[in-house]
Amino acid sequence: MDNKTAAPCDSSEAQFIITRLLQGGDEGYISLKKQSLREGLGPSTSKDRAIAWKTFLGFHTTPARKEQWLLEANVHRTRYQQLKDKHMNQFIDAEEDHPLSREKESPWFKHFQREQLHKTILQDVDRTYPEYEFFHQDDIKKLMMDILFVYACEYNELSYRQGMHELLAIVIYVIMQGVAKDHEKFESAEEWMRTLSTPKYVEHDSFACFEKIMRTTSDWFITKQSKIPQTESPIIVKCQRIYNEVLRTRDPELHAYLTFLAVEPQVYLLRWVRLVFSREFNLEETLVLWDGIFAYDKAHSLIDYVAVSMLISIKAQILAQDANGVLSLLFKYPSKSVEGGITGLLERARVLLKQRTLGESIEKKWTKWTGNILPGNKSDDFPIIPPLSSSGGAQSVSPPSRSDASSDKRKLPSRSPTLSVEKAPTPVTASPPTGFRTPVPTVNKPFNQVTIPEKVDATEAMHQNVAKHLRVIIEVLQPVLFNPANGAVPDDAYIALAQLKAIKDVLIGHLPAEALPQMS
Repeated sequence: MDNKTAAPCDSSEAQFIITRLLQGGDEGYISLKKQSLREGLGPSTSKDRAIAWKTFLGFHTTPARKEQWLLEANVHRTRYQQLKDKHMNQFIDAEEDHPLSREKESPWFKHFQREQLHKTILQDVDRTYPEYEFFHQDDIKKLMMDILFVYACEYNELSYRQGMHELLAIVIYVIMQGVAKDHEKFESAEEWMRTLSTPKYVEHDSFACFEKIMRTTSDWFITKQSKIPQTESPIIVKCQRIYNEVLRTRDPELHAYLTFLAVEPQVYLLRWVRLVFSREFNLEETLVLWDGIFAYDKAHSLIDYVAVSMLISIKAQILAQDANGVLSLLFKYPSKSVEGGITGLLERARVLLKQRTLGESIEKKWTKWTGNILPGNKSDDFPIIPPLSSSGGAQSVSPPSRSDASSDKRKLPSRSPTLSVEKAPTPVTASPPTGFRTPVPTVNKPFNQVTIPEKVDATEAMHQNVAKHLRVIIEVLQPVLFNPANGAVPDDAYIALAQLKAIKDVLIGHLPAEALPQMS
């Protein structure tokens, strides 16, 4: 898309995809989804995208039927008009209450809150995609203002949050491409087609599609200031899941390196996920990416794997950088260097989603990087951090043979059972909702045969192991703190800090106990 006002497509062109869906039934819909995932729906001015997104998001149901689609469009449009009348047309009786009242139920208090909300939205709308003229037309800005204001008032517990305007802007742009611009062609089209593609309802249809998207993404905008009760931030939980479950099991080498650098996943993933990657790619690329994400499912579950695909796609660049260099890469994602472009990124995301085991090549790379054999190929295994020697340096560990690994008393089980001293232990059948596991001491025997003394021994062994690590870490860090050598920090100190962070994560439950290397 160039820096010009975008023009909507002709209604006769937009009719192609509708005819394809009407005539093809379920097979036509499946074919459309496959096209969206493999190659996208064409350039930014594509006439197909508006109808396709409406169908993927649930604005229209499938299989496509004219009468049903017309009814659904009318329902969505009528609802938005009712919401707009409800929230935009509120008047205050000047004698009803005092303008300076601070009562939350006071009409004047609510009025001033709405005025502040309006200013906040306007400030963000004015900054929307400054490089594109389309988003700075007065009518488009007015349309965005009204939709965001109605949404914030209708969902007042969440209200408006910065970033929502960027999601809405893309939706409006796509809907605008699907409406008629040529009056003669519009008048010559069939009545049902004119109803679906009339410019009169761009605002209504944009709100409905934006609302559909927000049903999945709204949790990612919850903050401490939100009125919605929460125990943990949903967006932080999602970032941790992407990093500690998806990336760790698909590319443990990359995960281990980022962990070693102490690059917190939420620092970059929060923006990637919350804005569905719209800041990491230009508009043309973002539209193709959203084609695939919306086509995959209504839960947008492909987002997690797109994020990991983005990391793996620039893995070589990441491994060549220090912490600052990595952050620079992730904050200004080098999309042009991604092999295969956006469609290649989507294809790798689909492969990662279906991938259940780690390849042999990944296992070899892990062994080369850490000096340890990768502990199994199960999704719940956690890479072991290279241990420190008593002198403060990293130990050189020869990978055990397969026969040794199978008989090793300390090998990691494919899933650690949860043990309890109050009642008989039960196997874990699902990961905790937060994406973390609690540290559980285990022994190499079936969970239903573990005795209480064995549990105690395992716990004591973990405590002794932690104590040994702390002693070594102290020995490494003390000279650095009290006898600094010209401000230089030796590599051993960085390794010690990484070990210290791992110990902290084990003790608070973010990592399993087996994540600590065994020390003699």
